[in-house]
This record gives sequence, structure tokens and C-alpha cells, in this order.
Amino acid sequence: MNRTQNGWVIFAATMLLMVGAINLIQGVITMFMPTYLLAAEGDVLFFGFTLWGIGLVVWGLLLLATGFSLASRQNWARVLGIVFAAVNAITQLAFIAAYPWWSLAVIAIDLLVIYGLTVGWSSEPEPSYASGRADAQEGLRAPKQGTRGRQESRGEHAL
Repeated sequence: MNRTQNGWVIFAATMLLMVGAINLIQGVITMFMPTYLLAAEGDVLFFGFTLWGIGLVVWGLLLLATGFSLASRQNWARVLGIVFAAVNAITQLAFIAAYPWWSLAVIAIDLLVIYGLTVGWSSEPEPSYASGRADAQEGLRAPKQGTRGRQESRGEHAL
């Protein structure tokens, strides 16, 4: 991974950590202070405030875990980060009635996360993977010992 890709992944990890913290805070506020939201009970999509709050807390923890995994350069976290950011952006649409500017800001951050995780994604294998692969292929080309005739040892020379 080159420096530019590494910088974008760290940027996306930081943004994902921010979005996870925002969701966690939003979930706690929704659970314990439903009057803080500007929407009436009937305006919340699908469920009541308490269930939305619990869901947002769990979701925020998942986003935080993914952000920390990205920061520690786990390759699987890159795909998970893209999926979670996309789902989070769609989920924020449910809160547009309550806080339109807040939801739009979180959606913008989610789009930056998706961009940061996809901008430098190379189809080329990473150098460490490529060197391991080259070593494995070299091992396949080397002759196997003991398969043809007498093998030379120290002190013996083939005539």
C-alpha cells in the first residue's frame, strides 16, 4: 500500500470513528431524552424512540469497531467500512425530519468515508503478498531432490 492509499485509509478510519461516535451519542440521546428530538412519535420511521436509540448505540459500536480495524490496517475492514458507511447514510434519511442539517452532515461524512476507502483501491496485490507468491512459484520450479539418480553431497563430486 503506497503512502497516498495509506493516507486515505487512515482518513476514512478517522471519519468512520467520528460517525460511530455521532451515532452512539445520537442513540443515547434518543433513548433517554426523546423530547430532545424535534420529531413527534409518529414521525419516527418504523419504531419508537427507545428502539431507535438502542439500534443507534449498537450501530455506533459497530462503526467504531470497524474504524479501529481500519486504523490497524485490517483488509476485511475496508469492505465492511464501505458497506457500513452506505447503510449509515441510508439510515440517516430516517432522521431528516428531526434534524435535517445534522443528518445531511453525517451523510456527507459517510460519502467521504466511501470515497476514502475506494479512491486508491488497487487491483494489484500488495508487495508482501506478491513476494510470498513469487517465493511459492519459485519453489514449484526447483527440482525435487532424490527423484533422479544420485544426489551430490559435501565431498562427493559427480563424475
